[in-house]
Amino acid sequence: MRGNRMRGDRMTDNRVMPVAAVVFDFFGTLTPSTPEHVWAEHARRSAGPLGIATAAWRRALDGSFAERATGALGDLPATFRELARRCGVQPADDVLAEACAARMTAQRELFILRSDALAVLAEIRSRGLRVGVLSDCTLELAQCWPDLAVASMVDARVLSCEVGRRKPDPELFLMIARGLGVAPANCLYVGDGGGSELSGASACGMRAVMLRAEDWPVNVANGREDDWPGPWVPSLSAVLAWLPSSNGERLPRVEPIARNAASDARPAGATSPGTGGRRPILRQVPTTTTMRRRGRPPRHNRSEILDAASEVMIFRGYGATRYSDVAEVSGVPVASLQHHFPTLGVLRREALRNKVRAEVTTLAEQVGKIDDPWERIYHILVTSISLDPARRRGGWVLWLEYYRAAAHDDELAADMREVTRLWLSLLTECVADGEKAGMFRLDATPREVALELHGVLDGLGIPLAIEHPPEDAAQAITVLERAARRMLFRPA
Repeated sequence: MRGNRMRGDRMTDNRVMPVAAVVFDFFGTLTPSTPEHVWAEHARRSAGPLGIATAAWRRALDGSFAERATGALGDLPATFRELARRCGVQPADDVLAEACAARMTAQRELFILRSDALAVLAEIRSRGLRVGVLSDCTLELAQCWPDLAVASMVDARVLSCEVGRRKPDPELFLMIARGLGVAPANCLYVGDGGGSELSGASACGMRAVMLRAEDWPVNVANGREDDWPGPWVPSLSAVLAWLPSSNGERLPRVEPIARNAASDARPAGATSPGTGGRRPILRQVPTTTTMRRRGRPPRHNRSEILDAASEVMIFRGYGATRYSDVAEVSGVPVASLQHHFPTLGVLRREALRNKVRAEVTTLAEQVGKIDDPWERIYHILVTSISLDPARRRGGWVLWLEYYRAAAHDDELAADMREVTRLWLSLLTECVADGEKAGMFRLDATPREVALELHGVLDGLGIPLAIEHPPEDAAQAITVLERAARRMLFRPA
């Protein structure tokens, strides 16, 4: 994209080749960004069994990334044995195994996708385009790849630890293009900029677009191109506007915004451009805008109006949500809102029902793509807590509003019982499949275990609706996993 001419906030390119494939980075792109405190917590977990100070172990991990990302140190036990040696420790086999298990558990938490990732990949494939993943990663991702929900939706993958090269090595970009069976010029590359990947993709003839999602400021990426002069998008869903439609026609293009280094250098938690200095509304599903930006078309679609209403509800509360608030976020006049929803009670009720059911449906679809019963349950637990701070708080606030409103509304109470039944059915099916496969050993029926899991999840998750230190979420996930293992893997 460096050959494109930037004019103000618009990009012109009169020689665009048709897109036949989209290549995604993995970490920080298909997955949420990983903040510093999560890396520190993960290092602590695997350092503990080895008896190595967390700070020293973290230095060993960081300092060996180039070796680990190219597979130079061997498998995980061999890698950890060598890193422990560099820290002056010769671990016994059982200690080494415990540290490796802690590492794998921590890494799996980083494999959870952004909530719109699978939908975006499905839409890309429905348009007849191919999907690739190119990632600088260590061998844990390669080991777990076949069990990930994303694996079945990717036509080709190139992982640095398997091929012994790191971005921006040109051969990596040529390899993924060959794997997809398309020319580099027909590839759109999407990434957060780590490892100089955007420059590397551009140098090989691909069109490169930076993903600058809401969590971009907390992204800890190796060698990130913070000064990337090319175009960027605010979400994975926005990538779809760059692609041909299913009938081969181009969709109306969302013009990328020319970056301004001074304005972009704002701390996490600062207000976003276009919000008029107001605090953005937290949200559960990141395919909806936080606050309406002037000039955007109004969201007259019923589902989008309900999404806007749920955003307001998270910010103001169920009882304080007004037509005027929803009109401001959606761009739909109050009179039109009243045409769709004749009373505020109807609007509020439908917004809650729409959002929570969409969450359960999306999670069920994701879980349905995972074969391993334990991985399915683990995905449910981590996704429900969420590693994204805004999504985590917004999601649990919404569920609290749902419970509170249902306590005073018979119609919502009936709906809540049905949603709870769907949640329990999803968990029960996963538990029952694991028991049938001989993986789980239970001391109760699958439904009773599912009910217990559901209770622990709610008990740990509800406090996260209140402002909390980031470490609380990591601790909740750790406690959840420990509790789930006790319930599912009973001793003989």
